[in-house]
Amino acid sequence: MADVTLLNFIKSTLSQGYDEIDIRKGLLSKGWPQNLIDEAFEEVNNEQKKEVLDQKEVSETITPQELKETFSQPKQNVFEKIGNKISLKGITVYSISFIAIFLILSFTVLIFYYMTGLMDYTVLDPASGNLVNGKCYQENCSDMKESAYNVAKDKLLFSSIIGLLAAFILVLVYKFIKWKTTFLWIVNILYFAFLAVIIYLWISFTASLS
Repeated sequence: MADVTLLNFIKSTLSQGYDEIDIRKGLLSKGWPQNLIDEAFEEVNNEQKKEVLDQKEVSETITPQELKETFSQPKQNVFEKIGNKISLKGITVYSISFIAIFLILSFTVLIFYYMTGLMDYTVLDPASGNLVNGKCYQENCSDMKESAYNVAKDKLLFSSIIGLLAAFILVLVYKFIKWKTTFLWIVNILYFAFLAVIIYLWISFTASLS
């Protein structure tokens, strides 16, 4: 019988995905004799083979080749095990969230620049000959709307960069923090506060036109 402590250690590290070669090197570096290590691994391998045999159906014949192929497959290392835990579903959810946040924030920033374009629009008053801010004289204020549209268009790249960076930071922070619910509340409050500013600007602007 192999050393019980050594057996338990080998079984534990193998179940965690460590390679047999790495385990042997580690045990040798800690001063374990080579013969005890060999005996322990032989016993562990025999137990594993017995478990595989027990799981086979009674009527099924196991060829030596099948048994050899079963135990010749390499063990997963630690990094492979961690990588396998990242599911396709998780990647899909975070990708969709990133795209959604990017589009929402970019569009919101564009609206903000459109509003500032409306409020900063300056036109020459045909009656007084003075420059007037935030007023329009063409039908349906097409001149003011076109000017505001051009302002937003000029800020398209900048708005996209802001949306991209904000989406990346938000998704990354949400991934690694523990207080996810609190974080979402804070983000929502800040976003709706920004929307409130835009709504206030719109109300003030429409009031000035009347």
